[in-house]
Amino acid sequence: MKQCTLAGSFLFAVMMLACVSSIQAQEASGPDCSTPGYYLQCALIAARIPELRDVKLGAGEREIRYWNTSGNMMPDRVLVLRQHGDTVSAQLLLVWIGETITWPFATTLCGERWSNKAGGLCIGRFAQEQDWRALLQRLDKAHLAEVPLKRVGGTPCKPPKGTRVEPEEHFICVRFDGFNEIVEVRSPQLYWRYDFAGDPDRSSDGYKRDVALLKMFRCASKKSGDGPCREP
Repeated sequence: MKQCTLAGSFLFAVMMLACVSSIQAQEASGPDCSTPGYYLQCALIAARIPELRDVKLGAGEREIRYWNTSGNMMPDRVLVLRQHGDTVSAQLLLVWIGETITWPFATTLCGERWSNKAGGLCIGRFAQEQDWRALLQRLDKAHLAEVPLKRVGGTPCKPPKGTRVEPEEHFICVRFDGFNEIVEVRSPQLYWRYDFAGDPDRSSDGYKRDVALLKMFRCASKKSGDGPCREP
């Protein structure tokens, strides 16, 4: 479900400045792991998993992280693919907000676990055995490397029919449902991150590419209990 909200440019600018200031303050001091507000970052901290941008890799190495998060349907999933030459391994990280990692439901899904007050992280089990090297080859064949060069934006948000919009006003598209999906890639030479559009522009050149990549990522990241995936 999308909602278009009419906002004055001055109010929007003030809100954006406040948001940027808050983010900059958090980056300077680190996330506050005493509350669930930064549970994704804090879960990584609890498990002592570094941000991918900070990981140092050698020749022939690559790491890919696919994030599938919602913030309200636990657990969030992170598929980690690690390449060492011709060898490719995978790990499924399950991320929980607040104390949900201590709930009985979580114990059925989790192996080793770590947590703090903001969130928790555990090692999950995949729904089925997979050929990780073949998966990586399919991702590369689907043009994963071109993603940061040809980004797909969201569908433009149009004002409701008959609504008058003044020159100094604009509409903001707000998405209330669905999942946030992100892919990060680290190699010895570079790091990049890509946020898949929740409501992608179907006319974009990269739309079909993103659809193919997401099908593979979603299938590969299925956890135990989800059932087998029929995707290639």
